[in-house]
Amino acid sequence: MPSEPGRENRHFIQQIIDSDRASGRVTGDIITRFPPEPNGYLHIGHAKSICLNFGLAAEYGGRCHLRFDDTNPETEDTEYVDSIKEDVRWLGYDWGEHLYFASDYFEQLYAYAEQLISLGKAYVDSQSMDEIRATRGTVTEPGTKSPYRSRSAGENLDLFRRMRAGEFPDGAHVLRAKIDMAAPNMLMRDPLLYRIRHAHHYRTGDTWCVYPMYDMAHPLEDAIEHVSHSLCTLEFEVHRPLYDWLVHAVCTPPRPHQYEFARLNLDYTVMSKRKLLLLVKGGQVDGWNDPRMPTIAGMRRRGIRPEAIRAFCDMIGVAKSDNRVDVSLLEYAIRDDLNTEAPRVMAVLRPLKVVLTNWPEGQTDMVNASWWPHDIPKEGTRQVPFSREIYIEQSDFLEHPPKAFHRLSPGAEVRLRYAYIIRCDRVLRDADGSVTELQCTVDLDSRSGSGKRASRRVQGTIHWVSAAHARRAEVRLYDRLFSAADPERVEGSETFLDHFNPDSLEIIPDALVEPVVADAAPGTRYQFERSGYFYLDPEAAAAGRHVWNRIITLRDTWGKRTQAESSVASQASPPNAPSSGSPDSTKKESVAHTPNPLSGLDVASEARAHSLVQEFQLPLESAAVLAGSPGLESWFRRAAGSHSAHSASDQAARAESAPADALANWLVQELRPLLRTADGDADGHAGSVPIPPEHFRALVSMHHRGTLSSRLAREVLADMLTSGDSPDRIVERLGLEQISDEEALSTVMGAVLDAHPDRVAAYREGKKGVIGFFMGQVMQKTGGKANPQVVRHLMETALEGR
Repeated sequence: MPSEPGRENRHFIQQIIDSDRASGRVTGDIITRFPPEPNGYLHIGHAKSICLNFGLAAEYGGRCHLRFDDTNPETEDTEYVDSIKEDVRWLGYDWGEHLYFASDYFEQLYAYAEQLISLGKAYVDSQSMDEIRATRGTVTEPGTKSPYRSRSAGENLDLFRRMRAGEFPDGAHVLRAKIDMAAPNMLMRDPLLYRIRHAHHYRTGDTWCVYPMYDMAHPLEDAIEHVSHSLCTLEFEVHRPLYDWLVHAVCTPPRPHQYEFARLNLDYTVMSKRKLLLLVKGGQVDGWNDPRMPTIAGMRRRGIRPEAIRAFCDMIGVAKSDNRVDVSLLEYAIRDDLNTEAPRVMAVLRPLKVVLTNWPEGQTDMVNASWWPHDIPKEGTRQVPFSREIYIEQSDFLEHPPKAFHRLSPGAEVRLRYAYIIRCDRVLRDADGSVTELQCTVDLDSRSGSGKRASRRVQGTIHWVSAAHARRAEVRLYDRLFSAADPERVEGSETFLDHFNPDSLEIIPDALVEPVVADAAPGTRYQFERSGYFYLDPEAAAAGRHVWNRIITLRDTWGKRTQAESSVASQASPPNAPSSGSPDSTKKESVAHTPNPLSGLDVASEARAHSLVQEFQLPLESAAVLAGSPGLESWFRRAAGSHSAHSASDQAARAESAPADALANWLVQELRPLLRTADGDADGHAGSVPIPPEHFRALVSMHHRGTLSSRLAREVLADMLTSGDSPDRIVERLGLEQISDEEALSTVMGAVLDAHPDRVAAYREGKKGVIGFFMGQVMQKTGGKANPQVVRHLMETALEGR
């Protein structure tokens, strides 16, 4: 096979296929399949499998089959079949003539079952399901053979045919493989192959009342379709011996092979169709295609483009070990895609009226506004009407602004985007004291692009719409569906529903948009300047409503929000002086009070908390938690060790180790919740912490140095609690180490930059947005392990030097 650029960076499945072709194991086409069960809508995790299977088939000039594994008549429906086909097509893939259903193979699968019975490799078991479970054994004890295991082939065939004929009720009999009741892999202890189900099938009606188990159907369907590489997620690794056993028992070469890859586990999301169905049935969301849902249909309705999904799947790569993916990577892919696809317009979501007192009544000025910023290589402008009365965002005005506030306030100036500089002269309020109107004056010589004083600079620029020309529109602000990064990480009686984000949808019925936005066709995407990317919902348009769905914000607001929620701050009320020209009214402003973290501690514990603050420079909040639990405090002291460093070697070691406040923060915020017992009580003695303090210190130090991201460090911590391994060993075993080595990253970045000289030139010409493309390429080539902060710093340095 000829050498290809970048082949050394190919993922392990590509390497397997390359090896299979080179060795002659596979001599024909590379054939993969995407085999969903039609019992729900596909989600972003399925998108990864779709991109992998169809992508590999395209790369090797083969084909990918779309096969519906419809072997469970009680949960499957044509609605799901249609939605899955639509999703696969929307993602950009086509199965051509290779659309298959497990139900098409029912007769052939039944014949395989009879063949297994005739070979003495399967038998009809008349035990109940409870009896079968009770006799399966444990991981340390073998199972017990069924009393019906010795039935003759003739008796088994007779019973199995009568099962098909409908003579027996559900649960009366099952067909089991006859393998080994002492097998170390418990799945191989005579697994079930067929069961009785008197249920109507959406395709075959009432023709069948016996249905194959997925473990029976999956490998034999692959063999029937001559699939060369059957790709499954890691939970099916334990099923592979049964897969091989079945295809070797009844199929002739060439036989398919199963390979496993890591499923997608995405932060702030659940990836279970069963749990997503609970959200639908419980009314927390408005159906499977609710724009908050991680379903492909929901993401499509939200306005996300398929190009962004494919770029994300390419970015996260294909791994052998399970891990959680930071949702910010998906959000980055979405923003990066929309940046060059969504024209810029102005919309005011929460309007505040502004009257320009020196602008002539009835006069309208048409200002020239660009569709695109300067760093996007696209052209085009539009005319936007400007008049005496305009609306701005409420958040763009503060009567008592902090020092760094560069928007509108009494006496301050601000530029209106594409238009004029205005100054706030007077503030009007209603009877409740709420601001209802601002009266401002315009610098008539400051019109953008008009010369004269147009180049006069002020620090702030805000967007606006003309009151006389703006059109009303409904805007829906969608946010993350769950408030916890891992919604399925629960304690006690909690469920994932307890982490449902009640603020995941905000409906604004009376936003104001510039005229061109009101005339947009359904399916249009715009960036509402300074607000986010939005999509005109075709489904709402079909019902006669003009609804703009927020696809995503312009930047990640969750990081800042999390920081704000984790700290307690108080702010003094500013002077209550009336603004220039405003009515002499005052408005009470609330003052946040800092709670006392020592409340609830006895005198001795308070003294220990203050001692921790003095000795280790801990925040009082962390010190109070540790002092309230003598066991945790003792364990923390062992993890922190001596805080002083005397020799040069001690100082060097201390520089490499995490500071005490980082150790305390990880102990309180990350480890402590994992140690809580069912009654919610944290540990009471150091011995109840199941990991050595030095291992914990090593983990936090790896995070502190940038070796592990926060997400990866949490994953390692969870593994430490269950496996007892050191963090170094876990990182090596799972291949989790984040790449922060500048020399290694510089090599990768150099190759990326050399491969894209046109984009390097674009950056040098001022198109700074292309740095996102370069970062995505580096993340892809490192399997998502590169430290993003280090990459950005090195990339900016490298680009400036070229």
